Amino acid sequence: MKALPLSGLTAALYGYAWLKRDEPKMHAAESLVWIFIGSFGLFSITLAWLLPDRLLHLSTWVYWLLIVIGPILDQVQNKLVSRRLPAD
Repeated sequence: MKALPLSGLTAALYGYAWLKRDEPKMHAAESLVWIFIGSFGLFSITLAWLLPDRLLHLSTWVYWLLIVIGPILDQVQNKLVSRRLPAD
């Protein structure tokens, strides 16, 4: 149950960063990527609470989808950062 506050905190912090995105000149998609990742944790925990015991394993598979989606999100975020920062 310790994962719920951590996932919620992660999503909330990046939601707050989204609101402040103009101050640090953060690209909107950078915040959205991290909100998306935190939401996976929240969704997985919600499924674990709500699903019957025979379907409980599905909540872990939702979280494991980050293994597939994570590298895609990493490429998107790297592309956004490289556009924002000057090349060395």
